[in-house]
Amino acid sequence: MSDSAQPVVSANVFIVNDAGVLLSFAITDQYGSFRIKLSETLMQQPLWIEATGMGYKKERIKFDPKKQEYKFRLTRDPVFLEGVTVTSRPKLQQMGDTLRYIVSSFAEKEDRSIGDVLRRMPGIKIMDDGTIYYNDKQIENLYIQGDDLMSGKYGTATKVIRKEMIKSVDVIQNHQPIKVLKDKVFSDKTSVNLVLADENSIKISSGGSIGLGLPGLYDISANTILLNKKIKSINLAAINNTGNDYRNQLKSQGSGNMGGSIDKDFPELTLSLSSAPVPNIAQQYYFDNQSRIFNFNNLYNLKNGIQLKANVQVFDDRNLFLYNGNTKNFINGDTVIYQDHESVRNRPKAFSGSFQVFANKEKFYFNNVTQYRSWVETNAAGMQFNSNSFSQELRNRRYELSNDLHWMPTIKSNAVFELRWLLKKADYDKQLALYDGFVSSIKGHEGVYDSIIQKLKDPVFMSHVYLSAKRSWRWGTVYQNAGWITENHLVQSALAFLKNGNLTPYSGDNGNHQRWRNNQYYVSSGFDFKTNRWSGTVQLPLILQQLRDVQEYYGFNSALNKVRFNPKASLRHQISLEKQVSLNYSYTTTFGDFTDTYIGSILKNYRNVSSSQGVIPFNKIHSSSLSYGYQKSISLFFFNADVSYSHITGNTLMASAITDSIEQTALVQGNNVQERWSANTGVSKFIFAIKLNTSLKLGYSFSRNNVILNNQPVSVHNNVLSASVQFSKRFSDKISVEYGGRYEQVKVTSSGNAAAQKVQNLNQTIKASFIPDKKLLVDFVIRNAIQKNNFITQDYFFSDAKIRYTFSKKKFDLNIEAYNLFNVKDYVYFNADSYRLLSNHYYLRGRMIMAKVDVYF
Repeated sequence: MSDSAQPVVSANVFIVNDAGVLLSFAITDQYGSFRIKLSETLMQQPLWIEATGMGYKKERIKFDPKKQEYKFRLTRDPVFLEGVTVTSRPKLQQMGDTLRYIVSSFAEKEDRSIGDVLRRMPGIKIMDDGTIYYNDKQIENLYIQGDDLMSGKYGTATKVIRKEMIKSVDVIQNHQPIKVLKDKVFSDKTSVNLVLADENSIKISSGGSIGLGLPGLYDISANTILLNKKIKSINLAAINNTGNDYRNQLKSQGSGNMGGSIDKDFPELTLSLSSAPVPNIAQQYYFDNQSRIFNFNNLYNLKNGIQLKANVQVFDDRNLFLYNGNTKNFINGDTVIYQDHESVRNRPKAFSGSFQVFANKEKFYFNNVTQYRSWVETNAAGMQFNSNSFSQELRNRRYELSNDLHWMPTIKSNAVFELRWLLKKADYDKQLALYDGFVSSIKGHEGVYDSIIQKLKDPVFMSHVYLSAKRSWRWGTVYQNAGWITENHLVQSALAFLKNGNLTPYSGDNGNHQRWRNNQYYVSSGFDFKTNRWSGTVQLPLILQQLRDVQEYYGFNSALNKVRFNPKASLRHQISLEKQVSLNYSYTTTFGDFTDTYIGSILKNYRNVSSSQGVIPFNKIHSSSLSYGYQKSISLFFFNADVSYSHITGNTLMASAITDSIEQTALVQGNNVQERWSANTGVSKFIFAIKLNTSLKLGYSFSRNNVILNNQPVSVHNNVLSASVQFSKRFSDKISVEYGGRYEQVKVTSSGNAAAQKVQNLNQTIKASFIPDKKLLVDFVIRNAIQKNNFITQDYFFSDAKIRYTFSKKKFDLNIEAYNLFNVKDYVYFNADSYRLLSNHYYLRGRMIMAKVDVYF
């Protein structure tokens, strides 16, 4: 109230700490009343409540956690304004565990999508595939007004949602999205929520682009977007041959299930045409594609709180990949060199469709997802391996159908029951054919054949069901789980040689007809606890694992029953609201799978034949990590550091026999002690005085492994040192500059070789943006890539440019885009692994120029 006993309307009420940092706020209503909700963590530190309004003096009261009501009497203080100077400062709001970035405060006029703005926000980083990191920690998921429209595949959403549609970006730490578990089960996950500017909008936003260029380029897309609290819809269709890879739209960047995923990728035996790694340069320089995608995402919230959602992606592509490779194999003082020349044509097709019924209420949580996925590719390659020229074909088909049911009702006010059941069926069918002059070095089948054919099939069935009960107490939550996992495979493979019309089976063995069954029965006890400063989790799972491996062709029938105990614990100390340290430890025992035990030989690619002795790998893994996080959100300062260590004791080693023309690998029995440790630190800061957004990250990792090379035991040590730096600076309304650099050094030493294999890679990018007129934007990019190994150094420069003109109504953009202006046609990338030094030579696309019109409605 005022000193005249009248309500003060629209007064500002702030919650601040001793340092004066704003933590929460409210605005008084017509009666002069306000309401602020504070988290328990926030209330543990010294706080002040401040109240002020235009024409009134500021009043301040010490916050008392036991007090619910505060009264302020504001004294009038007339203000006479002689002149005002406005300075721009990014706006954030700290509300307990939520940090709110105000989009309008970070957006620049050249930005179009919300993804463009996210890249400017200190502490947030977006990878090329769309994955978002906050303070160098991958977020759990991205929500739009609290809804997971994209089912974890959120990379597309950040690219097509216009910045004007989003009011703020909320980073929610310790996020527990399931309402029945709120204040019962602690979560250390971080999520991002895009808050809509108008949650009641019924306007459908449409956009699209048409681009044509040289040589023979096209890039065409269209999308429709409707986002409100009831309906959310993002649908798009696109085609291009400019190097834009739509496969990222099929990839999950976050968790598609609030309860976490119990699904997993099945173990799989891979057949391949190419041995080439992916180059470390921008994809549009080398990815010669003809891609199409249809991506439909639609969500509807019913009045009863039930949510219906459908996500469908249809993708196909034709791409060409040209590659030369030089592989030096260092073996016991000797060097074996492989020369590869590959011209690979890939034709992948993919479908992913899911339908979800979902409810997240105070009394129960329900989620049922039915999903079907397929991946079909028919690829061909012209090859030259050493002096041997030949052709290849690969057919790869994969089909998966699954249903995931998750139900979690509240039994009592402090108890929750949980049922979850995942059913999954899959079929894998593969065939690799080598023909037109392939000279075989496979033992017993040396020489030239009309074709060599490797067939592989694997139908799979899996079921995972569990029951759980959780009960919360004043100090935490106790839970009990009991479940059953079964996974069944029938692996069938055959290797055959065709010559003069006669098909001859491989003489070294009979191939594979392997029945693999993996049953796991488990019970688990655990508890989460949380106090004012401390929180933690202890999990004590007890697992009875039953493995059955029947390989009829070899009279092999192995059964294994073993009880495993895999304890896990974590401890977190909240030093202050924005400073915490965490300690984690786990002891895990794991068994291998059928990909480690098949006895029949499989031709995995033109230079590798693989098999095993039927030994089931068993590993004992001790893992620990220590992490520290510190941030001053209002000052836009973020710091993190972590160190981790793993010690692995296993009973198998990978044995390789390398000759001048083929590598034969087998998993054999033997003691194998491995070690891995890493240390990383990162800092991100927006320097207000000079308006510079900067980040720095350093990392080091070491691993030790043991292998057998040409019958000799070899200990391999890998050392990786990495550093990256980024900064962006706007010098004026017309000029801004961004810089990004990454350095990596890989050093590999092995007991069988005197010299270490050392590779260094430095990639730098400088982007300058000029806005000579409010309708005109000019971007110029210079990329530098320096590669160095033990013998040679390569240095490359690439350049891209973009000119964009925005028409008066701001509904149309005309773009002139150019890539690889220096017309670089060849690129060499070095890397190293256990006993190899690789020099990878890629043929690039050359200069590309395109005119594109972007339209927004």
